[in-house]
Parts: sequence; structure tokens; C-alpha cells
Amino acid sequence: MKKLIILTLSGLMLSPDFALSQTIDPNVWDGKIYVKIKNIDTEKFLPDSLEFSTGNFMSDIEPFENLYGLTKISKPFEKYSSDIQMQKTYLFEFTDINKIYDFIFSLLQLPYVEYAERVPLDYIDCTTTNEALNYWSTPSQTYNLDKVQLCDAWDISVGDPNIVIAIIDNEIQMNHEDLVNKLTTTSFNVADNNTNTSDFSLNHGTHVAGIAGAEVNNSLGISGAARESRIMAVKVTSIGLQSITHGYLGILYAIQNNADVINTSWGGETYSITHQNIINIAHNSGCVIVASAGNESWTNEKYPAAYDNVIAVGSTDETDVISNFSNRGTWIDVMAPGSNIYSAVNTSASSYDYKNGTSMAAPLVAGICAL
Repeated sequence: MKKLIILTLSGLMLSPDFALSQTIDPNVWDGKIYVKIKNIDTEKFLPDSLEFSTGNFMSDIEPFENLYGLTKISKPFEKYSSDIQMQKTYLFEFTDINKIYDFIFSLLQLPYVEYAERVPLDYIDCTTTNEALNYWSTPSQTYNLDKVQLCDAWDISVGDPNIVIAIIDNEIQMNHEDLVNKLTTTSFNVADNNTNTSDFSLNHGTHVAGIAGAEVNNSLGISGAARESRIMAVKVTSIGLQSITHGYLGILYAIQNNADVINTSWGGETYSITHQNIINIAHNSGCVIVASAGNESWTNEKYPAAYDNVIAVGSTDETDVISNFSNRGTWIDVMAPGSNIYSAVNTSASSYDYKNGTSMAAPLVAGICAL
């Protein structure tokens, strides 16, 4: 048997060149499976390096090289979580992508495998719909704050610099005039494993961060919902890619670095036991998790919004009507303004613009949670 590559670097969890070219199902990654080993099984089933020659785990999976083109086994979450569930979760990568269900079935026959599942793929929940312009030619730049009576809320609490909102997103411009003084030193680019969260090829997370926590009383731009609370920018998309490639790794990073509120303005259609486990870890650590419900105008559940222990946020417009793009249903916990919302954008350090989506509704709720 030729040696499989056993990787432990979480940054290699998802290869960016696959991000926009899924052929089997646009909602899951081609050639990737999560495999969870039962907690009661011993470490001998979990090799951590290239140096292996014996052990039931490796002998059992050896046939999968030829059957399914197994090429890599990694522990994608171990860098950012010591939780046993994450330490026992592996990522299998393989080339015969049309046999994914056969491969999962084979893995489930191993006595120490708790579950095996496809790896979901997530996308941002922002839309180009300008429905709010049907009501006003120049929409109010603060109507979303007015609708939730934030000024009254600020009479009670303006937040606290010790309370941190993690914005898990595709980019957050680090030098934007309304964010630069609000960002924590723990802000990080998980996707590329560096401290640069800016990305001028994308434009989403800066807008989201501004809604949640833009600086107030600086005579610039806008006011964020959480006036005094701080923002942890966590970039989870490699440069130039549209899909969210490292979203749940970003959640674990936020937990590890003591975030109090976590905002995820993105999602997908595929349920994952692994990702629910990550949400549970966040919840059990005391984090409040807020997620956008999606922009498909349907009642189908989207994730992470529909996971247990997540506040799912849909969108309304200036007239308090559900936005025509917003998902809806009993699984959604709260609606908030998301149509034609004015906030910071990364075109320059002093740029602002309108955007629509449940992506814009969720950070308003996250900011309120941080008061």
C-alpha cells in the first residue's frame, strides 16, 4: 500500500480550487466525507502522522484507496478545538466522487465509526434585489435601527468593550473608518491562516460587520447596533472565492478566542451532524449564535440557521412586511430589517452602500444580543 497523506493542519481542510466547481451536488463538497470515530475507541485507530505501518484503522481503510480513490485523511478541527467530538472527527478526501454514497456505506460498516456524512457547502445570504426602492427613492439610512427602537435600547445598555461579536464572513476590511477602532486584536483569516481579513475581490462581511458594530459618535458613516461592543473579524473564504469554505472552522476559532456572540450571514441546504456538534460546542461555551435564514423565498430549512441552539433570522422591509426574498417558516425565530440596508462596504476605507438579504438582518440581531 502506498502511504496516504495524513494531514493535521486545519487550514488544509478544504481546497479552494474546488469551491466553485461541484459536479455531484452544489450543496456539498465533491470528494469529501466527515468520519466520526466513536469516543470510546482508543487512539490506535487515529494515526496522527505519516509514520504508520500497523493498526486496525489503517488496515481497514487500505482497500478504500483502490475502491474510491482515497487520497487524504486529516483532522480538520483539532487546531481550534480540544473537544473530544472534534478530536475524533476526520475528513476523508477521495477522487471517485460518483461513489460517495457507496463510500459512506463502507465506512459505516467499520465497528468504530460513529457516523460518516457528506460535507456541506455554504454560501452568503446577500441578494441584489432592490425591493426597498419601490417605497422610497432614497431609503432612510437608519430605518433598520429605528424599526427595532435601538435608541430606546441604548438608554438601557450601549454594550461593553468586553463583549465581542465574531463576524464569520468572507471579508472584513480592516482599515474601514467605521470599523478600524472596533476590531479586536484576535481578528484572523482562518481560510488563509494569516491576520489579513481584507479582500477587495469580495464585498459582504464589511457590510455585515458595520450593521452589528460600526463605531458610533465619530461623525462618520453609520451607527452599529452594539455601540460599545467590539468586533472579531474572522475571514473564512480564501481570496476571491464566493462560497464559504471554512465557516465552521471560523466558529471554532471564535469560541477559542472568547467571542460572546457569533454571526453567520451564510448557509446551505444540507444538514450535518458534525456542524451541529460545533454549534453545540459554541452554545455550551456560552456563545449566542445568530444566523441568516436565507434568501430563496421558501420554507425549507437552511443551516446553520435551522440547527438547534441557533437564532434564525429572516428579513422584513421598511413597511414591516416580510421581504420578498426572505425564507420563512416556523423554524425561523425572529424577523428583522434586511431590505435595502445602508452600511460600510470595502470599496474604500470611507465607502458605504445599500445591500439586501437576511445577511443584513442577522447582524442587527447579533448586535442587539451584544448590548
